[in-house]
Amino acid sequence: RAAARRYDGGDEPRPSLMEQLLPAPPFDSNGSRFDMTCYSGRALHFLTVLGDLSTLFASRAECDAACALLRQHADGEGAEGGSPDRRLWEAQRLRDACVHPASGELVPAPFRFSAFAPANLVICAGLLWASTSSLRASAFWQWVNQSYNVAVNHCNRSTERQLDGRAIALAYCGATASAVSIALGLQLLGRRLGRAGRLV
Repeated sequence: RAAARRYDGGDEPRPSLMEQLLPAPPFDSNGSRFDMTCYSGRALHFLTVLGDLSTLFASRAECDAACALLRQHADGEGAEGGSPDRRLWEAQRLRDACVHPASGELVPAPFRFSAFAPANLVICAGLLWASTSSLRASAFWQWVNQSYNVAVNHCNRSTERQLDGRAIALAYCGATASAVSIALGLQLLGRRLGRAGRLV
């Protein structure tokens, strides 16, 4: 069974856990490996594309090989006795997770959607710690949070509307200044209210 075959390295895309457990249906370049008409199918689809941390370690060579395999299939090369469905689904998963769909550029690993949840665990922990620490710590973690969000949004942006560098810089400065000022203002207000409560 192809779905249970052990990964042996090389340029072949690395199968995810779900893809090793489930048999591969016939490949459809315009569809999903899972049934998108039910909740479980949609959950498995996004889990393999967005929740698979192994895509963070995919090299440029692996991504290029996956894209080349999908192009060959689209051009009809190797249609008879060509690549098995499992390899095509793996290639599509890797491309969707690591390559920008419009520009074809490789998204840097820290800014892929599969890295968003782990990175935000660290950022949220820093924000919670900073709220009981110094104002300087709060300002730093708010800056980290806004900078990371801007980087993720920029790397996964829509290419239909091009923004110049000045507009991006203004939006970044505005978002960062707002977040830092609100966080510091609320932290100062909380300290004053706390002192007033102790006096009463």
